[in-house]
Amino acid sequence: MDTIWKIVKAAILFAAILMAFAIVISLTGCPRPMPPPIPPTDADAGGATCETACARMQQLGCPAGRPTPRGAPCIEVCAAAEASGLISWNVACVTSANTCGASDHCTR
Repeated sequence: MDTIWKIVKAAILFAAILMAFAIVISLTGCPRPMPPPIPPTDADAGGATCETACARMQQLGCPAGRPTPRGAPCIEVCAAAEASGLISWNVACVTSANTCGASDHCTR
């Protein structure tokens, strides 16, 4: 009877350890909840400007909305990029973007 009891205790201990391991693995595999996206501003596509695009990027916390290392504000960078003709910021797209990644895809 003593041998059977030891086997039962070992089986219960093994099952408890296995269950704890399964719980730890399942909980570490769960993704963290993502914050809801910030809704776009009310600026219509026709009224989108460098000012509205930069305000949106700042609202989203995008690096492109911050001043450059030399201190040039976003609005000046946007205007200079548009004037150069090398890069075109689709300001209507940036103004209605829900994430920084979405605003990055608006540049042509």
